[in-house]
Amino acid sequence: MPAGHSNSIFESNRRAARDGEALLWGALCDEPGNVAAYLEKDCVVMNPLLHPDKSFEALTEESDPSLSDALERLASSRHRWTSYVMHKHDPTPATANVEMFAVQIMYRMTLIRERSQRHHHHRDGKTDGEKSKPDLQKVDAFCTSTWRQGSSGGWKLCSQQLIPV
Repeated sequence: MPAGHSNSIFESNRRAARDGEALLWGALCDEPGNVAAYLEKDCVVMNPLLHPDKSFEALTEESDPSLSDALERLASSRHRWTSYVMHKHDPTPATANVEMFAVQIMYRMTLIRERSQRHHHHRDGKTDGEKSKPDLQKVDAFCTSTWRQGSSGGWKLCSQQLIPV
């Protein structure tokens, strides 16, 4: 079968990367403590939205802070990302097969989190109500991830770079 056929190994790899990316971002938003299940032990992540110091420095298991440290801090944060959107690209995110058992996915995304605001006081001393109001923070970014298939057949993230725009 030609490589472009929908049942080919290459197309299967591309689907696995898209599915893996959706599972990864879902875990980052909902259960950051479960993210490690999607990561290779030698994973490298460059993501200032994940880095505890908001740095573009690479996070690995050997870095300081480590990738595990960053994920633990995210899991205990009150300001976690609550949702994400992977924007379509003709009609799905761009993917490239790196080799038979690795694939790279590139896309534009929006990360969203809800921050609560304190009471807003007017000049006359009145407040806008007793409950805090939600404030959405949105960050647009470009993301590139590389996924590798292991001997068990499962796919894990081996590198990711996220650049806010």
